[in-house]
Amino acid sequence: PLLRPALSPEHAQSISHTFQNGVYIANMPNYYFHATGKYYFAGMYTAMLPTIPGIYAIFRLLTADRLTRRSQQKETQRTATAKLVLTSIRQD
Repeated sequence: PLLRPALSPEHAQSISHTFQNGVYIANMPNYYFHATGKYYFAGMYTAMLPTIPGIYAIFRLLTADRLTRRSQQKETQRTATAKLVLTSIRQD
């Protein structure tokens, strides 16, 4: 993990601890990888799940923008072509 746990990472059994603000937590599981062979961060899914719809929304926005730009570019090309045809007709 990026941050090493500060609560007895070398013990594989559950941890009980009294924090500086007086809160006591009993039988807190130790999920540190080097002690148990697996690592689980309790907020991992809570943080990652909302990013899925966000990434999808960004993808949809970029796709819609790309389509809009293409259609505007085609319209600009058509207008430029029409102007060239009109100017060539007028010159003749």
